[in-house]
Amino acid sequence: MSQRLKFMTPEFVEYIPANGDDLISGNVYISMKHGMVVYRCPCGCEGLSEFMLDPIRYRMEYDGINVSFYPSIGISYLKCRSHYWIRDNQIQWCAPMEDWEIDKARRRELARALEVRDREKSKGIRQMWSRFVIWWER
Repeated sequence: MSQRLKFMTPEFVEYIPANGDDLISGNVYISMKHGMVVYRCPCGCEGLSEFMLDPIRYRMEYDGINVSFYPSIGISYLKCRSHYWIRDNQIQWCAPMEDWEIDKARRRELARALEVRDREKSKGIRQMWSRFVIWWER
């Protein structure tokens, strides 16, 4: 196994390379069109890591040079079980996640997903009611 990386270089692409062998270690491929992020694990195991950008799981900040992802990235499906932050293109390493931490993070994600779903459902009902009131007043 090679050394852990300390930096990642963002590469904005329309489409993620279909062949994982085409991914260069140290590059993080970001497709804004598809809301997808793919890269090789920075621990050196060369496993593929991927996640979707969405309001529930991950969000990204980009200042024209540096990229940051929130929250931390824990790769539970790879043997290395790497856990780190990517902030301003720098990798800040954390201890590997334990099973209970992974379960807790998954439960938190599910709770956020349900909260967003309920908020959107409520918003839709309010919009429908507003349209009805406007129609009724005509």
